[in-house]
Amino acid sequence: CRARDGALWFGGDGPELSIWKNGRFSSYTLHSMPPFAFVRTMLCAENGDLWIGTSGGLVQLRDGSEKRLSVAEGLPDDRIFSLMQSRDGSIWIGTDDGFARLRNGEMESFRSSNGLSQSAVYALFEDSEGGIWAGTKNGLNQFLDGRSIPYTVSEGVPSNNTGPVLEDRRGVIWVGTVDAGLARFDGRRFSPLPRSALASKTVRALSSAADGSLSARRRATAASR
Repeated sequence: CRARDGALWFGGDGPELSIWKNGRFSSYTLHSMPPFAFVRTMLCAENGDLWIGTSGGLVQLRDGSEKRLSVAEGLPDDRIFSLMQSRDGSIWIGTDDGFARLRNGEMESFRSSNGLSQSAVYALFEDSEGGIWAGTKNGLNQFLDGRSIPYTVSEGVPSNNTGPVLEDRRGVIWVGTVDAGLARFDGRRFSPLPRSALASKTVRALSSAADGSLSARRRATAASR
């Protein structure tokens, strides 16, 4: 992730983080990370905090000080898959057993009993209307005004094995899947992109450029719209 000072932070297997700044690499070692854990996702928050989602809990790094959060502090599960910060400053954490919202020091969890279609949350996104999207292995969920709206192949999603979600400048929601490519949602229906438009049917990340173009990435290859 990119920090406010322009530094790029990288995580991987083990507690060692890499930082690219001013044309050179340096490193930082997480001391609160459990043995044998690895980094799955990272979030550079607006206030300068660095959040590191690992296979053994969530680590908050602030001004060189670490704080580890686990199920003991209210997380649904210690296995973290995704992180997001919403416009109100809340930190959203996708785990192997639902997702949580951390706001003003309070942790609130959402699981299958709250309308989530499957427990493992691999992607989180906030759209322009304040709706929260959660991608799972059993479909996509939109949480809006306290309601959970599920989207699966029955509603036109190309696959229930959903991944990253992104909204473009026109308000179109783009949904990547792990095994069936990419689809766009105009608020009424999903329209899958032709398979020939992508380098692979596996979409693990989505990003938008300043000119509004969209890139879908899987490992080392990407396709642009």
